[in-house]
Amino acid sequence: MPSELGTFCLSSPYSIPLIPQQYSALTLSFHKEQCDNCTHPSHRKSGFYLHKQLHAPGSFFVFFFFCFVFCFFFFFLQFQFCFPFFSHLTMKLLYAGVLSILVPALTPAMDPLSAYIIVGGAAIGWQLFSPHSWLRCSLLECCNAKETLNFSVVKMDLERKVFGQHLAVQIVLRALSTNLHSKQPKKPLVMSFHGWTGTGKSFVSSIIAENLYRLNAWRRRFVHHFSTVLHFSHGSHVHLYKEQLQNWIRGNVSACPRSLFIFSEMDQMPHGLIDSILPFLSYRNEIDGVYYGKAIFIFLNNAGGDKITEIALDYWRRLKRREDIPAEELQDLLSEDIFRNPNSGFFQSQLIQKNLIDYFIPFLPLEYKHVKQCVREELRAQGHPEEEDLITEIASAMADYPSEERLYSSKGCKTVASRVALST
Repeated sequence: MPSELGTFCLSSPYSIPLIPQQYSALTLSFHKEQCDNCTHPSHRKSGFYLHKQLHAPGSFFVFFFFCFVFCFFFFFLQFQFCFPFFSHLTMKLLYAGVLSILVPALTPAMDPLSAYIIVGGAAIGWQLFSPHSWLRCSLLECCNAKETLNFSVVKMDLERKVFGQHLAVQIVLRALSTNLHSKQPKKPLVMSFHGWTGTGKSFVSSIIAENLYRLNAWRRRFVHHFSTVLHFSHGSHVHLYKEQLQNWIRGNVSACPRSLFIFSEMDQMPHGLIDSILPFLSYRNEIDGVYYGKAIFIFLNNAGGDKITEIALDYWRRLKRREDIPAEELQDLLSEDIFRNPNSGFFQSQLIQKNLIDYFIPFLPLEYKHVKQCVREELRAQGHPEEEDLITEIASAMADYPSEERLYSSKGCKTVASRVALST
């Protein structure tokens, strides 16, 4: 005999009861009865009610049907992940089709509140388990292989926050655009930043990382920062470092093709160590089934800074603007200088010999006017008023090179924050 699970009223003009049959099938039929038949006082309202009966074996049918739909969702999520060429629109249509079957079949078998909870929970679960859903990517960091980076935002960030580096900004934007607009890059994007300390090399790399991945302090799974002083401090362990570095890059690119690797203090890196990653930077489709073309490598170097300053100072003495310095000339001089410099991590490196570094990006020395911009920005950040006398005082004290002209700051904007804190 069917088991009575209760009756309750609905305000809708028709109720949809679940009537079990001999074969434990689910059959829907419409019943129209006045609400006066309700047994509970709170149910005596105008309208109609739903009389719900469920044969016990029918509940198993609902359970297995729900399991089937869940497996269907899971299968297509994996299918989408394994076959990215499968249209996202097609996947959404499939999901919508399954959901359109799931909701009408389940809701008659339960009260409305339970139906809302189950369907809502399924929707949230779907978003959490879907590899690139907006909910998952807002709560957890996704492997964000953005093919269309918002370059207007990147450009605005670089031009508004980075002072005195028009060459670096131009080259970085061009490099990112070329790589990210290619569906299948032939090789990873490799950029080497060169210049004195405090000129903005680390800052620009952090802006790139933040625009690729909306980073919080605890969300850095796909941005990997190697500090030579911290990670490769012992020259006698080069062979061990080579193996560890290769395994780290291989494993992380396998997990996320659009991984970002940042190497700082390259001028202190043991000679030959950086050549261990040469296979990953080459023109190859795959290595052991792993595709590296979407990865990005950034090297931060103080090496080459003296050469850049020498050229910039020569232009200034000839009454030429720093904006007139040709980027191509600087890039050629940089590659030659760091290749021959024994204090460079690229000393006689095969990466340079084989032309695997795509861009040598010069960071010009910061002039007095650029340091003033840094001081002004730091005062805002610390919540202090922008006093011109204080800004001039700090910037004048930091402009110390050459000793006669005092045109550039040998430390860039590196110590601006501490000077502002001491002066306010």
